[in-house]
Amino acid sequence: MKKPYPLYRPEIPNSVVFHEIYQQIPFTGISNKQLSKNFSLKEAVDAAFVRGFEKSQFTRIPIDPRVILASQAIRDALNKPIKLGSTFRSMEWEFYRKRPGTSRHTYGMAWDLSGDGLVKMMTEAVNTKNELYRRLKQIGIGFIQIYPYSNFVHIDTRPNNTQDIQVVFEKKKGSGLDKIALMDALSFVAVLVTIVTPLFALGNYLYNRFKKK
Repeated sequence: MKKPYPLYRPEIPNSVVFHEIYQQIPFTGISNKQLSKNFSLKEAVDAAFVRGFEKSQFTRIPIDPRVILASQAIRDALNKPIKLGSTFRSMEWEFYRKRPGTSRHTYGMAWDLSGDGLVKMMTEAVNTKNELYRRLKQIGIGFIQIYPYSNFVHIDTRPNNTQDIQVVFEKKKGSGLDKIALMDALSFVAVLVTIVTPLFALGNYLYNRFKKK
């Protein structure tokens, strides 16, 4: 039987802080600790992903303080509630989801954020390199991925030796119009087959009949 991967990978950098999830032994009740003005420890824990057999070990959650600072800066700029979609993820959970297990989420160095107007605001920030962009760069954000079609934003603190934050946009998948066109084409083929098949059978019948004569 394959030995499971450790819940907390040993390569987690020293800059990442481990927060105790529960208030006290016997570990009942998640701490009501505030990580920042608008983000609580409970929110971060609720957005973490670990396998079922790992939950008994999941008593601490690793979070890079720079991710908290950046998320609060984004929240202040948006001036609207932001939901945490994904914080810490274990390697076992990543592999279970057929992923490579190298995500910065497994290091506690990444959060996924969503909120009304967030994608639009972040798109403008990275395109214009405005005050928010400069603030995120100053905090230590090294990578931003914007998902305009899935409607969320990924931020992480991976090392970045370039002058700018590395930015990636989600690629557009097949639109509804593409799907409709495909369905129409398949329907046309089905109708064509329905018409051609009897004609082919009739032609074959007539050919054999006249051939006998």
